[in-house]
Amino acid sequence: MNQTVNAPAGIRCDFAAIMDDDSMVNDGIQVGDIVYFAACDHVDNGQIAAVQTPKTMEIRRVWQNGQSIRLIPENTEYMTTVCREVTRDGVQIIGQAVAVLHILNTETEKGQDHEEKRIARSGHDPGADRRRDEAERR
Repeated sequence: MNQTVNAPAGIRCDFAAIMDDDSMVNDGIQVGDIVYFAACDHVDNGQIAAVQTPKTMEIRRVWQNGQSIRLIPENTEYMTTVCREVTRDGVQIIGQAVAVLHILNTETEKGQDHEEKRIARSGHDPGADRRRDEAERR
């Protein structure tokens, strides 16, 4: 979070963050994307916000009800964080998302398709399991 990025022309923002996980992938925000924020301490329910927690800054969809706040990821692999009145002291909305700059993946090596690259990154080839099962049946 100590990096400096310049906003493209036409984007009015106060700060930006580089998405470091895939918790918002179902909203189109992917790892490595730059998310631009307008500084504020409140957002409407359902808005995407930068939220400072005691441990980290998170980018999440926010829902507030009275003194509680829910930080909702847009990926079912992640859990919603619920902060109640007693524990909310360390949780603060610091900005509303105003734009996302998607960075195209240019690291694919020549001759390597995106599926091969995904397998190389994850270290797991789900197709290998299928091929092994087929070979065992023969």
